[in-house]
Amino acid sequence: MADYKSCVGYFSVVLIGILSFNVVGIFTKENVLLDTSKVISGDLNWTKKIVPADPPDQLNGGWNEVTTYLINLRLDPYKIHTSCHVDSKNVNNWLRTPFIDVGNANSLFIDMTFTMRRCVKHTDPEKIQSCRETFNLYSYQADRDIANNEMPTWDDASYSLVDIIPAHLLAESANDVRLNNVTKFVPLRKGVRGIYFAFQDTGACVSLVVVKVYFKLCPNITRSFAFFSETPTGELQTSSVPKDGVCVAHSMRVQSPLYYCMSDGTWDIPQGGCQCDPGYEGVNDQQCV
Repeated sequence: MADYKSCVGYFSVVLIGILSFNVVGIFTKENVLLDTSKVISGDLNWTKKIVPADPPDQLNGGWNEVTTYLINLRLDPYKIHTSCHVDSKNVNNWLRTPFIDVGNANSLFIDMTFTMRRCVKHTDPEKIQSCRETFNLYSYQADRDIANNEMPTWDDASYSLVDIIPAHLLAESANDVRLNNVTKFVPLRKGVRGIYFAFQDTGACVSLVVVKVYFKLCPNITRSFAFFSETPTGELQTSSVPKDGVCVAHSMRVQSPLYYCMSDGTWDIPQGGCQCDPGYEGVNDQQCV
């Protein structure tokens, strides 16, 4: 079985200044549904499954959860999942998140920070039986938490492939840890309650450092004396969601106020608006006093 410490590497040496999170502008809001970097005690307790090879391979131990201290980044530990079984044949290891309630989201983003070893740089190349430099990201949408150790079945017939995730930065050795940051967009079925994400390793030496799931919203805003409440972005990356505005106190509608929530969480294409009632003066286009 591969040495998990070698697969994880010495993260504290290289993470400072590399592991980062989105800085959201004042016109964009994120609703975070899952962020493994925030878990500092206990275990993540994600579901793990080794789909048996034929013949069975006792060297394949599947995904493992590892606690790693990144002292140059923070004093609290990180919970990391790692799978490194290139000395096994027909690797088919799965890792699944808990059920994630999506609330009123129409679509999700999933950020993944991970490391991956270059195949030819294994510590003992003669033992390599299978080696990949990618892993597979799947999703499963559901109206309730129905998953267990066997359901949904661990295959691409049950799960929907989000994408094959390549590593653009490959480690040359256990000490040469290079972090990859990949974000994927996932549209949601209309009215669905929740989702699972699953990660399939088919023979890589990979460590998932941080997984973050969130959706974007256009935040509350007042324009032309009309208030527009926060609105989740649309189902597609090209979507624009129309939102009707409500005239602020002591104002009247001139033309129906309308604003579009764009896919990046910003407002655009304003139409119409309100004006202050007689005897009231407008302040900053936002209130009538």
